[in-house]
Amino acid sequence: MIQIDTDGCVLGGRIRISKAAIISDGAIIAPYGGSIEIGAHAYIGPYCVLYGHGGLTIGRNVMIAAHTIIVAANHGIAQLDVPMGRQPLTMKGIAIGEDVWIGAGCKILDGVHIGNGTVIGAGSVVTKDIDAHLIAFGVPAKVAGRRHAPSDGECVRTSGGYAPTNAAS
Repeated sequence: MIQIDTDGCVLGGRIRISKAAIISDGAIIAPYGGSIEIGAHAYIGPYCVLYGHGGLTIGRNVMIAAHTIIVAANHGIAQLDVPMGRQPLTMKGIAIGEDVWIGAGCKILDGVHIGNGTVIGAGSVVTKDIDAHLIAFGVPAKVAGRRHAPSDGECVRTSGGYAPTNAAS
């Protein structure tokens, strides 16, 4: 569902969905006055929530698994005499690079940049930037490794099963 108003209040903003992007059933895409851009061949899984208050950019070939929530804003909390819901929002925006895989049930919070080729493990809460080609998971998400090309002799999955790599062959 693309949401541009709620309870009779116009939210405004801009949504751009590129060629061959797939938006699954139950996904909510709401710009809340900001912008949401979804790159070509991106996949947004079932029941994902994408808010664009401060700007949300999702690169090409990104896979976002079911029940992931991405919120490009945060409530102000500094004023003790003003209810938090009435304090100004901070809106830094979120940028997700190309060829990123975000596992099921993740939360991506405002101000985060996720680099190209990165993997975010299921259930993670991303509160800080994750550089390109890294593997991160946890609450909060922490880098656990780096993606790499298979080395000589390492097994890789092929259409016929697993096969060792061998530079000599």
